[in-house]
Amino acid sequence: MPESRLKRRLLILKSENNDLLKTLFWETTLRCNARCAFCGSGCGENTHYPDELTTEEICHVLQDTAQKLPVAGIMLNITGGEPLLRKDVFAVAGFAASLGYPWGMVTNGSLLNGKVIREMKENGLKTLTVSIDGLKRTHEELRCLAGSYDRMIGNLKEI
Repeated sequence: MPESRLKRRLLILKSENNDLLKTLFWETTLRCNARCAFCGSGCGENTHYPDELTTEEICHVLQDTAQKLPVAGIMLNITGGEPLLRKDVFAVAGFAASLGYPWGMVTNGSLLNGKVIREMKENGLKTLTVSIDGLKRTHEELRCLAGSYDRMIGNLKEI
């Protein structure tokens, strides 16, 4: 895989003295089901982004890193766009967990449901970050997702 492509898709943060990898971000996709008023990315749910890493490519990066570094100390942060739009997100997360990575996800929360929450837990989720942008009306107006607030809050109570 070309190094420039990898650099565009993964952001690696190192410790202050630059000796150990502490955090690995996987930007799963630029696709998103929300149309947030404050977002400048121009993401779209049905947009095709041909240079997203494939399942095999991201698993290769995770495995290669695991062979070189102690992954138990590396937090894998799964982000997007909206990572829950990616069909293989839990296959990759489960693979990462099997290698010893603790992992978490940043999501807009609108696609959470019982099945997704079970998959998160079954695949070793350690942290979950969900954006709530005010009370119901404000949140839904900013996100352009009618009905998402009540659904999200209800599902968060199940975690």
